[in-house]
Amino acid sequence: MKCHRYHGRQASLPDPQLPWRQYASLYLRVLLMQADHAFYRLSIRGKNHALHDFRVAVRQLHTWFSMPSFVGEPDAKLLKKLKGCLKHTNRARDTVVHNRWLKKHGYHYRFRHHGDIAPAGWPKLRRRIRSAIDALGAGHSDADSSFATYAAIVRRLWLHSFILRLAAVHGADDAAIHRCRILAKRLRYLLEPLARSDRRLEQQVLALKRFQDHAGQLHDLAQLRMRLPSLPGVDDVIGQETAALFESFELRYLQVAGRLPDDVAWL
Repeated sequence: MKCHRYHGRQASLPDPQLPWRQYASLYLRVLLMQADHAFYRLSIRGKNHALHDFRVAVRQLHTWFSMPSFVGEPDAKLLKKLKGCLKHTNRARDTVVHNRWLKKHGYHYRFRHHGDIAPAGWPKLRRRIRSAIDALGAGHSDADSSFATYAAIVRRLWLHSFILRLAAVHGADDAAIHRCRILAKRLRYLLEPLARSDRRLEQQVLALKRFQDHAGQLHDLAQLRMRLPSLPGVDDVIGQETAALFESFELRYLQVAGRLPDDVAWL
């Protein structure tokens, strides 16, 4: 098993040639360990980077438990609880990002977050996650295809959905672009463990991250516009930034004359 470092700790990655359910159960344990470590730092110190790390780990867990055929149909209740965990931290994350924007643009107004940032239900949820991982590992068979083979199939399915969603974007439609961003995250989280030993996949992961960041900036501005009270000139500033960001987004990622631009076609 290969090792990679996160937050100063070592975590082992399983061999992608292992049967896919065995691989998934081992990798999910790594993700749960990362989420636990971030939750501990968030609970004790409440630092912004701990919030980011916790949210990433929980999103990864949600993505992996959403993959087809893990244990028959995905556990809808578990997925709902993972999503609820993310929703609990959404406002705290948005407050950090939006206050940074307000400071950058010279506004004195600041958002305040009330209540605990760390979700109180995490200890109970982590027990449910561990039980689901144990069940997945117990069900594996040596006759299963390798995770590398399984991931290639899932990648094709999700890539097809991503391209269809991207083709459906017309104008600076936040909801449509955000749906594309969610699919880009799923693809990225699927490929990340494989990319550590595959240069081509590593480049794909980096490109997905760039797409995710670009689309995320548009989404943050849309959320800020809905959330802000009336401040002098702020709507014009947000509108100008959104227009500039969408112009570059459209140039890089949206279909031109029925063809995907080079920035997306490599997928």
